[in-house]
Amino acid sequence: VLAGLAAGCHVLCEKPVARSTTDVDALLDAARAAERTVAVNHEFTRMPILAETLRRLHDGSHGRLRFAQVWQVANDRGATRWMARNRTMREFGTHVVDLLMEAVGGPPSLVTARMPRPDPAMQGDPIDLVELEWSDWRAA
Repeated sequence: VLAGLAAGCHVLCEKPVARSTTDVDALLDAARAAERTVAVNHEFTRMPILAETLRRLHDGSHGRLRFAQVWQVANDRGATRWMARNRTMREFGTHVVDLLMEAVGGPPSLVTARMPRPDPAMQGDPIDLVELEWSDWRAA
């Protein structure tokens, strides 16, 4: 990202965009100084079915979102073998967190996350348990 900004480019990058919030702040400072845009690929909110749901949440058609639960099951061992290497939160989970923040209207005030150690013989996707809480008593 920094090399692209230094070259005068706008930058579209994959996640994770940085290793820490300090690093993200440095990227944002560099983007402002270069008068360039940095965007991170989070496409879930632009998928038609999810974009329509978000529109209805925002216009009040569905009422106020109080709680959301999201599940993903991936058991195609050929296509998803990389998930067994403890990367699911970096791949799927970041999209879901971004989607939930869009649905609720901002970042959570508390995040807890853990990945129980899977059985060594287990093939496929480990389990990520992520809880998000907002200061106005909403949760996901």
